[in-house]
Amino acid sequence: MPVFLEVLGDIWNVGAAILTVLLSAIASGHVVLYKRDSRAAVAWVGLIWLVPVLGAVLYVLLGINRVRRQAADKRAQHPILSSGAFVALRRDGEQSPAVIALAHLRTLAELVDRVSGAPLTAGNVITPLENGDEAYPAMIRAIDEAETSVALSTYIFDNDAAGAMFADALQRAVVRGVEVRVLIDTVGSRYSRPSIVRELQERHITVGLFGRTVLPWRMPYMNLRNHRKILVADGRVGFTGG
Repeated sequence: MPVFLEVLGDIWNVGAAILTVLLSAIASGHVVLYKRDSRAAVAWVGLIWLVPVLGAVLYVLLGINRVRRQAADKRAQHPILSSGAFVALRRDGEQSPAVIALAHLRTLAELVDRVSGAPLTAGNVITPLENGDEAYPAMIRAIDEAETSVALSTYIFDNDAAGAMFADALQRAVVRGVEVRVLIDTVGSRYSRPSIVRELQERHITVGLFGRTVLPWRMPYMNLRNHRKILVADGRVGFTGG
């Protein structure tokens, strides 16, 4: 019996070692294939091999961008983004005379097309706004002048004087019959107390929260935040920045 137990222990140790190496190899392979940031990839591979098992588990929980994959799936199911008309628009954008005429923009055009899935378009005007004192009034004016739609995406929407100013403008748009949609990051929505989310809902403003982390099985998404700051009015006027 002691000999049997000793052999069984040896088999267990060898099996555990093989499984550990296999797990580390699979996790490292996933890092190499899907991590675009080389520094992050090196860091994750180092953690996976220096801290066996735990490193791989941490990578599965925190290192895999599931949000990007889900976004791609939803984009594929979208009636417009997945339609032939959008594909044709992309094809036309790739051959845009405005882009072809400006050789120094070709690399940028190709990058934008790969990252966003939408081509550069001609005829746009860009106005730099250096700070909130310049940006906020222009954004409020765009909301007040909107006739059909307003889409706002932000990481933080504080329940303060500036937040109230935007809430009032969004409510005025709703009263005019404008389709208003607001997307706030779940973590960013908690930066002020009480959160402004309930107030927006009471004003009949459509609000969505990105990346809820209340449920335990949603915790792997807690490090994937939406830091975008975007306002689009009527699909014609847009604001973006930080």
